[in-house]
Amino acid sequence: MKCEPKKKTFQWIVSEDKVLWLKDNKKLREACRNMKTEGLRKHKFHLIRDWFMVELGLFTGFRVMEVQNLRISDLKIRDSLSSIHVRRGKGDKKRDVLINTELKHNCIEFLGIRRQFNLINDPENFVLCSSSGRPLTTRGLQKAFKRCLCQAGIFAHYTFHCMRHTYATFLLDLSNLRVVQEQLGHSSVKTTEIYTSLIQKSVKKSLEKIYK
Repeated sequence: MKCEPKKKTFQWIVSEDKVLWLKDNKKLREACRNMKTEGLRKHKFHLIRDWFMVELGLFTGFRVMEVQNLRISDLKIRDSLSSIHVRRGKGDKKRDVLINTELKHNCIEFLGIRRQFNLINDPENFVLCSSSGRPLTTRGLQKAFKRCLCQAGIFAHYTFHCMRHTYATFLLDLSNLRVVQEQLGHSSVKTTEIYTSLIQKSVKKSLEKIYK
């Protein structure tokens, strides 16, 4: 009887340099808030839009395609628990991603700013667009993210997808695998488990503080 060779399984690994740790995270968000302020002062919509793009990425873990496809009606802003609907995730899967109060308020603020720039908030209009209302491409979003990094003085090795890795790592540190799996839309918890190795630093700090 012939022995069948074992099939090699691909194991995806996320390295530490793909996560915007707290220092770079704060620098990026502060730089983008300054961009928003400048955009309002100088009436430059793209600066405000890029601020909101980074907030979306860091507080939802959306893939660039998911951000690009967002429509106004996908922002489910409610008095209680708000969420953002992903109409076409990886594998054409749909999901609803819960958001915190800070992002909820940012969504409300951004929709109001859109109106100031005469952009109509019709349900099927794209959330992120040019000042003339044209939808952005995924490449355009990736370039915008690089510009934000440059503005913050952060190493350019980060990519748009690093915001997804960042969200997953920080959320897992505060929650559990099942929650992160649901928020990211992973079909298997095995995919989510790749982030467990990245929270070891935080676990070590927690262990040092136990019973103190």
